[in-house]
Amino acid sequence: MGNLSASYRLVYFQPAPEDGERVSVALLYTADGDVDLLYDPTFSKLKCLDPNTDPEIVKMYLEDLSSSVRTRGADVDLIAKQYSPHLTTSEKRKASSPLTDELRLHLLRRFLSKGEHAMLTVEKTKPSKADQVKEHLRLLINRTAIKSPYLKEDAKADWVVGPHVRRKIGTVAFALRHENGVVLIDGVDLSIMKPRSAASRVGSIAYTFLQYGRVRQMGFFDRKALSRVGIVMNGATSPDRPDYKDIHDFAIQEFRKDADLVVDTTLPETINEFKETLALK
Repeated sequence: MGNLSASYRLVYFQPAPEDGERVSVALLYTADGDVDLLYDPTFSKLKCLDPNTDPEIVKMYLEDLSSSVRTRGADVDLIAKQYSPHLTTSEKRKASSPLTDELRLHLLRRFLSKGEHAMLTVEKTKPSKADQVKEHLRLLINRTAIKSPYLKEDAKADWVVGPHVRRKIGTVAFALRHENGVVLIDGVDLSIMKPRSAASRVGSIAYTFLQYGRVRQMGFFDRKALSRVGIVMNGATSPDRPDYKDIHDFAIQEFRKDADLVVDTTLPETINEFKETLALK
């Protein structure tokens, strides 16, 4: 297979970093200053560990890591630290050079595929946009606060408030229960949603937040606090397109009416406010 003049690092993904469980999802192969990113697009090992993780999210992390390594130099260890805790890398290991098709297949089968005969390229139906938005929200929450065992996905009113609430209220993407109250979290991602579908989701979220505001005013909420957080992710997407600027401004405007906090992920100060809200300070 050639001389041992190259190296590789395994790249691990941790769905829930606080659990300490990780799985190899990619391999960074370097030789003569060039970098190759190898991964099994089915992420068969990851499916066994956490079948709910959106593979598109993992691909996004991996491609960004690979691009950073290619454009910023060979200090892989330093660059990889910027993607922790969700991505971590192994120590550098020696490898044969050049990266032949035979060697590529060998590395994929040995480290990244489940079983010797796993398919290395499989067409997969992409998850719905709503599911992708939810996964992006989950990543934002996990990056912003220590994960709580009381984080509820697709939270309904009976979980948030209690069974005594009679009015019909829509679900929210996530609700974080704290000893001092509950934080409701939902939003849109303009990098993957078209303006019309984003506008529809914004309207639905705003209406749900309005209903929770009325429940709070009526005294049905039996906890000390109820915070509603509307999030606009990737607000800087396609800044030269008026339709995207319009939906960004519309989302901010509508969330401000009925949310207690509006987070625009392009503004660091709103991320800091989000951290404080998740901690219920």
